[in-house]
Amino acid sequence: MIDNATPHFVVQNLTKHFPLRGQSRDGRVVHAVDDVTLTIESATTLAIVGESGCGKSTLARCMVGLTQPTSGAILLDGVDLTAPGMFQQHRRAIQFVSQDPLSALNRRRTVGAALIQAMEVHGLGDDLTARRNRAEDLLEQVGLRRDYMVRRPSDLSGGEMQRAVIARALAVEPSVLVLDEPTSSLDVSVKATIANLLLELQATLGLTYVMITHEIDLARHMSDRIAVMYLGQLAEDAPTIEMFGETKALHPYSQLLFAAQPLPDPRQRRFVGIGGEVPSAITPPSGCRFHTRCPIAVENCRMELPVTQTFTTSHQVACHRAAERIDVTLRPGSTATLVFEPGLRDTSLET
Repeated sequence: MIDNATPHFVVQNLTKHFPLRGQSRDGRVVHAVDDVTLTIESATTLAIVGESGCGKSTLARCMVGLTQPTSGAILLDGVDLTAPGMFQQHRRAIQFVSQDPLSALNRRRTVGAALIQAMEVHGLGDDLTARRNRAEDLLEQVGLRRDYMVRRPSDLSGGEMQRAVIARALAVEPSVLVLDEPTSSLDVSVKATIANLLLELQATLGLTYVMITHEIDLARHMSDRIAVMYLGQLAEDAPTIEMFGETKALHPYSQLLFAAQPLPDPRQRRFVGIGGEVPSAITPPSGCRFHTRCPIAVENCRMELPVTQTFTTSHQVACHRAAERIDVTLRPGSTATLVFEPGLRDTSLET
């Protein structure tokens, strides 16, 4: 049972640097994730958003033990999973849902076999009959018929494959799901059904979600909190209702990121330019890493790393000028240069 006094899932000062291939002797590294701290309460959803290459997928892989962090801690109900052998002991508790369901399933095996194997590996179920019955129940729980047990991934649509991957993750009875772009490979018409399925499962099973996405509408629809990353660091972390409510996003990058999202009516879209290019993660800028593209940067931004400030109860911003509450989207500018994954422009969740 979860101790309500202890945050369920905590990322504490997590850092991940990748040595350059063939050049590791000179000490240069890729600063994929730098000193990120996040807290996710039980049965809530944290969405981590940002441009491509900001470090959110590396952070996700560290969370599930697929990548060993350089430093920092990952705590599950107070237990540090980065300690030797701890990820193996708690493997069941944290499951990963890939953005590419086809690559996550063995094409030669049936969906039922994949679910049964997951239970066998973790010693769940009394026998094969019990595991088969539970696998059939899981398929129904994610909206698939029981006869999908004998189907192979090649027989499924994109939405059906994603449902099967979710069912396989649930087969080992986790408490945390790390969702890496859970709807990015799906048609617009299917995105909403998968998002709503995840919300239903969370309400039924009390699951905790960490969702990696570049789709701001999806994050707004599903999450309780949103964390914005830029060049490996956390720019802003706040309740979703504050990010899009009266308080609004306070970091200039968050504001520009949200303003650059496509709207159903292109006449309503405001493109606010930030100019320049994303700096190198090998030699990130001094001070605030966003200062090279920030429209309100001052000398202090270039020289000093901003200290994370807390606004309202739990709205955290790493910006020297956050207290001024400047809305940079109201400033004139050129075309935005935000970088997103190609081919994924419609983020509507209308049903």
